[in-house]
Amino acid sequence: MTIREKLEEMLVNHMLWDTEAKQIMDQAEQDESLAAMKGRWNDKAEGYPPQLLAVTWLSVKLQAKQWLEANAPNHFALAMFS
Repeated sequence: MTIREKLEEMLVNHMLWDTEAKQIMDQAEQDESLAAMKGRWNDKAEGYPPQLLAVTWLSVKLQAKQWLEANAPNHFALAMFS
């Protein structure tokens, strides 16, 4: 499983639909705060220490909150990202 796939899975586990998780990850890949991940999204997650996913998840979680506030402010999962 790639880093991106793992983070998408984590978003889905936080009550988002697959399509929403993909859109959020598309946005996250372009975000400057995650520039250090450029070129690494499709690397195998198992090849990195778990701390990398934990730190990256914090940024992706913020991306999810912002995306939901802008695109689905009444989404039932918004509270999962507050």
